[in-house]
Formats: sequence, structure tokens, C-alpha cells
Amino acid sequence: MTPISIAAVLGIFLLVVFFATGMGRFTPNPSYSNYFLASRSVDKSTNSASYIARFTSLATVLGFFLIFSRFDGLFLLVAPITVFLGIYIFVWIMRRYIFLRDDAGQPFSSMSAMVGDFYGSTTIGRIASSISIFTVFCILLIELYVGVQILSLFIEDTDPLIPISMIIISIPVFLYVCAGGLETVVVTDKLQSSLMWLFVIALLVYVLATGSLTVEKALPRPAISEGVFLLPYALLANIMVVNIFLFPTLYSTWQMRFASQSDDDFVAGTMRGALGVTFLWFALVLCGIGLGSFLPGEVMSIAELAQALANAEDFLVKWLLFPLFFAASLSALFSTADSAIVPIVQSCYDIARKRERSFSRLLAISLTIVLLIVCIFVYILVFGILNYNFINFLFSVFAFAISIAPIILWMFLYPKDPFSKSRANFFALFAVLGFIVALAVSSYGNLLSNAALVQLSAPIALLVALLGPGISMLVHGSGNARD
Repeated sequence: MTPISIAAVLGIFLLVVFFATGMGRFTPNPSYSNYFLASRSVDKSTNSASYIARFTSLATVLGFFLIFSRFDGLFLLVAPITVFLGIYIFVWIMRRYIFLRDDAGQPFSSMSAMVGDFYGSTTIGRIASSISIFTVFCILLIELYVGVQILSLFIEDTDPLIPISMIIISIPVFLYVCAGGLETVVVTDKLQSSLMWLFVIALLVYVLATGSLTVEKALPRPAISEGVFLLPYALLANIMVVNIFLFPTLYSTWQMRFASQSDDDFVAGTMRGALGVTFLWFALVLCGIGLGSFLPGEVMSIAELAQALANAEDFLVKWLLFPLFFAASLSALFSTADSAIVPIVQSCYDIARKRERSFSRLLAISLTIVLLIVCIFVYILVFGILNYNFINFLFSVFAFAISIAPIILWMFLYPKDPFSKSRANFFALFAVLGFIVALAVSSYGNLLSNAALVQLSAPIALLVALLGPGISMLVHGSGNARD
């Protein structure tokens, strides 16, 4: 029996548990609301656990902090601080006006319907939701990529052009999502967030007990030396912009809002979840700094991190922390992936079939299968044929969603203002320009292998997108009559 074989058994067990949970939520004839919105029954406790699970991904959080904290030290604490700040600002603004129902008194079911209703334009609603869904799809690709890396512990050949390992990783999560829809996702989120907490607490106790966390490691380099700013300014700008503005731009955020029992359940659950994420990310930064004491210098990926933990000489690291790390990694992978699958399928379903017609589980499952196939082909294209740098791709993705932040925030800053379709389309135009600029800047930065340029794509996208509301305010003020 080896640590890796223990991890394999643990992984199979967790897959069975997740799938059984999905089948336990299976209903023969679900409604649209039941499948995509969990019957609008999500309470604040479930919201909190789901938030923690969704925002602690394997690639962008667990792996990132544990691998890179030893290089940047406490500087990375700017991430948990800004993510909490972003949620606090959003909730504070949101309390001014809650989008519960449309003009006909019917509850909204999607981000597209909400945005389109406010601006009086289906065009801007479709553009905002399309950009958001594209971002969520890219997040799904990111999680599947690191899932393939994790599977390299058991399968030697993980060539992107032969994505057998990707299929093995993705099929279980797609299956249990098909079985129960959003209700399965929010239920499994509770277990997945608990497993992540268990690992982080165990690792933090180990790091503190062994004295691995020292001042020298926590502050590996000065911020300013001889008048020169030494900290990675591009990374700082990216973290601040993304963490402050990302949450309201995600389709999955609004899906959870419309699945909640009430405004209070969503707001209270989100704030509680944001506080949990802040503490969890804070602990992960400290753990990453401590891990620098015994991690080989060449560890730069999630697969190399897992291998280093499995081969560690320390008994506790090898036989306790590594299995817990593997369980937490699977939890982080699946919690982010399943939270991406459901909104993507819902968005495609709304396009393919009007909501007022009877719900078709067959269509929803068919769209999920199509999504799996598309993921495989895009995965091969991006990482196999184009050889897009994974870290650059990771930073590029969030810049796309940031381009619609002004559209979303305007609704809450000026909730009572009537709007013309021409002005709404003007906003949409600059959101699209922001998206295109983000794509161009990040792609050019990747071509030049310039990480700083890629990281600056998010702040640049925000500035471009802000031109729409900015010019509009100069010309019209905060609002004008509808067409």
C-alpha cells in the first residue's frame, strides 16, 4: 500500500459518493425550476457552503496559493482581502434594489432575462450573458486541465492530443449533474467545502507546529528597494480588479440568486461564504509559505505538488496530508466544474427551447453531452494544438468577464433610471470592445511569453468597458426615457 494507492481508493470512494448524491436527487419528471434552480429552495446555509466550494477552485486557488506563495509571501494576502472587499461592496450596492420579478410579476430565471428587462433591450441581455457564459466555459476548461494533471499520478500518458485522462475526469461530474441538476450541485458543495476545510486546517496545523512559517519566508523580498517597486505590479492590478469585480459578472452568481428562497438567504449566505473564503484563502497563503521549506524548487504545477507530497520523507506529509490534499483537490475540481456546467446548459436550453413550454430532461441531458464533446475538442485545440500557456490562459479568462462589470453595476447604482434601447446598445458595444481588447492583449502577451501583459488584460478590459457608461453620462446624465 502506497500513498498514491490510498489516494486512488479515496478518489473512487468520493466519485461514488458524489454520483450517489446526484442519483439521490433524481426525479422522473423535473420542472425547469427544479432542474436549473433547485426549486428556488436554496437557503443561506447552502448558499454559504456553495460559495466557498465555487470560489475555491483547484487551479486558481488551491494550486495557485500552495505553489506560488513561497515566491510572493504575504503579498498574496491581497487576494483574500480584495475578494471580501468586492463581495461587501456588491452586497452593499445590491441592497438598494433587488431584481426579483419582471414587469409581469414573474420571477427571473437567468442573468440574460434580468439584464434585458432592466435595460429594455434583449440585445444587451444576450451579450452580457454570452460573455459571462464564455468565461464560465473557460473556467471549466481550466479545472479539467488541472484534473488531467492530477490524474497523471495514475495514468502516465496525459498528452492533450490523447485526452483519455480528461474524459475519465469529466464523465463523473457530468453524470451526477445530469442526474439532479443544480440541486445536486449545491448538495455536493457542502461535502466538498468540508473536505477542503479539513485539508487546509490539517496543513496549517502542521506548518505552524513544525515552525515552517518564518518572517524571512513570509517576506521573501522587499516591496520597494532604492526607490524601485519590486512587487509584481501587473499581478497586483489583476488580482484587485478581478476579485473586486468578478462576482456579479458570473452567470452562476445570478443562477444561485434566482435559486435562493429569498433576498436575505442569498445576501446572508453570500456574506457568510465570502468570510469563509477569506479565511480559507488566508490560511492557504500561510500554508503555501510554509510548504516552501520542503518543496523542491522545481515544483511549479499541481501534478508536481501532488508528487512531492506523495514522495515526502515526513510521515505525516506522506500518509496524512497527501491523501487529504488529494481529496481536497477532487472536491475543488468538481465543485468548480459542476457549478460551471449547470449555468452553461441552462443558457443553451433557454436558447433552444422557450421556458414556458414543458421542461425536457432529454434536451437538458443532450446539451450536457454536447458540452462534454465541445470541451474535449476545445481542450485539444487550446492546450494541444495552440499550446497556449496554462498560467496565461488562467489570467486571460477572468479578463473576459470583467468587460461586462459596468453593465451589471450600473443596474444597482442607478436602479430607478429609465433606459433607452439605443443607450443600452451603446453600453453593450463597449462591453464587446472590452472583451475583444482583453482577448487581443492576453493573446499577444501569451505570444510574447509576457506574463505581465497577460495579467494587465483585466484592468485594460475594465477601462475600455467603462468608456461606454462614462461617455453616456457626459452626454445624457444617469438616465433617460425609454424608446
